[in-house]
Amino acid sequence: CTACGACAKICPTDAISNEDGKMATDAAKCILCMACIHACPKQARILPPPLQQKTDNMLAAFKDVRNKNEVFF
Repeated sequence: CTACGACAKICPTDAISNEDGKMATDAAKCILCMACIHACPKQARILPPPLQQKTDNMLAAFKDVRNKNEVFF
């Protein structure tokens, strides 16, 4: 994290603030929308490990599924 503030700017609940040069998240305000993860130019923000594990488990069934490409006009 370079403390650029991109995550804080995009946060819809103002859950992220700069504290002594480090970005801190108020867990009580965070709604886990993941906007900050998408906005971070250095990919320094991550999901909390329990949520990441839950997401990985839910998507595991689709890991090896590949559909044919389709073209729509």
